[in-house]
Amino acid sequence: MSYGHVYVAQVAMGASDVQVLKAFKEAESYDGPSIIIAYAHCIAHGIDMTKGLQQQKLANESGYWPIYRYDPRLKEQGKNPFQLDSKAPKAPSRSICTTRLATGCCRRRTRTWPNGCCGLPRRR
Repeated sequence: MSYGHVYVAQVAMGASDVQVLKAFKEAESYDGPSIIIAYAHCIAHGIDMTKGLQQQKLANESGYWPIYRYDPRLKEQGKNPFQLDSKAPKAPSRSICTTRLATGCCRRRTRTWPNGCCGLPRRR
């Protein structure tokens, strides 16, 4: 998006299948470089793979994975090229971490997050 001439979308099928299809159609029709970043659940996340789409929805609802589209063509029409398709977060951000076994990232202390990003107890 910082280049200004690239179509960019971030999608999650579990959050909005309509938004995913819209992003693919727009990216395909764009006469220039396009990139779509898609949430892909994985067994390494420690989730039941049959609940992958629910995990994607939770990631979006907690604000962990916002879905959006950036279409440079809208600038030419005088519109904002950035379109946030996510609604305001309605699930606590910590909810995405507590549903995954692989929460090492949430428990790791950093300068930015001295207690881990979600304040979960640190793994020993």
